[in-house]
Amino acid sequence: MHGISAPGSGAGDRPTPLQPHCHRQSFALLFCFAVFAKRTQGLQYDKCLRGRRNLVAAERRTALGLEAPARPRLIGRRYPPLVPVHPVTPGRIPQPPHQDAMRRIAANASSQLAVLNLSVAYGEQTIVQNVSFALETGGIGCLLGPSGCGKTTLLRAIAGFEPASRGEIRLHGAQVSGPGYTLAPEQRRIGMVFQDFALFPHLNVSRNIAFGLNGLSGIERRRRVGELLELVELTGAARQYPHELSGGMQQRVALARAMAPRPQILLLDEPFSSMDAELREQVARDVRDLLKREGITAILVTHDQLEAFAMADVIGVIGTGRLHQWGSSFSLYQEPADRFVADFIGQGVLLPATVHDEMSVSTELGRVVGERPHGLAPGTLAEVLIRPDNLVYDESSPSRATLVERGFRGAKFLYTLRLPSGTEVLCLVPSHHRDAIGEEIRVRLQADQLVVFPMGG
Repeated sequence: MHGISAPGSGAGDRPTPLQPHCHRQSFALLFCFAVFAKRTQGLQYDKCLRGRRNLVAAERRTALGLEAPARPRLIGRRYPPLVPVHPVTPGRIPQPPHQDAMRRIAANASSQLAVLNLSVAYGEQTIVQNVSFALETGGIGCLLGPSGCGKTTLLRAIAGFEPASRGEIRLHGAQVSGPGYTLAPEQRRIGMVFQDFALFPHLNVSRNIAFGLNGLSGIERRRRVGELLELVELTGAARQYPHELSGGMQQRVALARAMAPRPQILLLDEPFSSMDAELREQVARDVRDLLKREGITAILVTHDQLEAFAMADVIGVIGTGRLHQWGSSFSLYQEPADRFVADFIGQGVLLPATVHDEMSVSTELGRVVGERPHGLAPGTLAEVLIRPDNLVYDESSPSRATLVERGFRGAKFLYTLRLPSGTEVLCLVPSHHRDAIGEEIRVRLQADQLVVFPMGG
C-alpha cells in the first residue's frame, strides 16, 4: 500500500510512494494514544486488568527494541509475560520460526482472515471454544449473539488484545496469533472501533479523525477528513470537541477515525449502539457502501439481528463461546443449523410434529411440506419451526386458536395464539383487525420451508 509524503519531505505536496513503516507508525500511534485518551477521560477500569495491560505494553516495547517504560505495580497475581514479538520487516508480517510449513500451505489460501480452531481462556475459564471461520478480502462479516456469549472476546483476539490458548489466527495466510505467540495489535494493520469511543479529549473532531493520517500530505489529509465527515454527517461539527458532542456523535467520530487510515481489516464492536434507530440504519448502509467501495474487509460485533442483516455479507451466530453457524442471513433464517440458531434468529415456535414422509411432517395445524428431504424416518416424533409469517388469518380455515396477547407492529399486529393442545404460536395479522383478547380466531398454516429437529434432540 502506498501513501503520500508529508510536507517538508522535499517533494512538497506532490504524491510520492512511502515505505510501509510509515503506515505502521500511524497505526502504532493510534493505539498508544487511544489508551492515553481513555485515561484522561476518567474511565474507571479494573486495577488488575489495567496493570496487566501496562505490563504487556512494556514487554512489547522491550521486544521491539524500543525504550521500555517503568514497570507498573501489579495488583493481585502476577501475569506471565507475553512471548516476545519478532522484529518487523517492512511489508511482511513476522512469523514464528516453527511455522514455516504451515505458512507455505496458508499462503495459497484466498482468505484475508482465517480463524482456525481458536480457543480463548481467562485462567481456567474458556470464553471462546474451537471457533473456525474465514473471511474473503473485501467481505463484511458479523459476529452475532446475545450478551456474554464471547463475541467481543473473539473480536479482541483477532485484534491482538487477547492471546489464543488453542488454535490460530491468520491474516493473508500469515499467522498472527497462536499458543505462545501473539503479534502486537499495531503491527496487524487493523482498525478498531470500541464501544466506549476512546476519543482524544484535547483534539477537535477533525483532528481526531486525522490523527492516524501521518503518511499523507496536508491536502490529502484534509480531503480524507472531509470525505469521512460527510459520510458520518458531522461536517458542521468539525471544530467541536468530544465533550461537546452527544454519545451518538462521538461514536460516529470514532468510526470515522478508525476508517481514516484505510486499514486492511476494520473491527467494529457494536459501533451503532448509541445511535437512534433511523440514523443507525442509514449510517450502517453508508458504512457498508464505503467499505465495499474501498475494498476494506470488516467484522462487526452486535446483538441486533436487523443491524447484522443490513450490513454483513456473512454472519456467525455465537452462543456460550461456540460458533453455531456461519452463513448468509438467508441461510440463518431459512436453514438454521440447530435449535439455538432457530430460536435466536427471527421469531418462531417449535411446534410438535410427526414425520409423515421424507418431505413432510404432520402437526395439529396440518401438514408442512418442504422442498428438500429432512432425513428423519416416517413416524419419528419431531418439532417443526413455525415463523409468524407461516400462519395466515383465514376465517374459512378449520383450525382454531385463542388470542392471548397482541402487540402492535405498525402495519400489522403480532398475535400470540394458544392452540387447543396448549401450545402457543405467533401470527402476523393486518392491523385493521380488531380481535379481542380471549377471542377465538381461525388460522391456516402456510409454510414452504421445512425446518425439522428430532424431538428432544
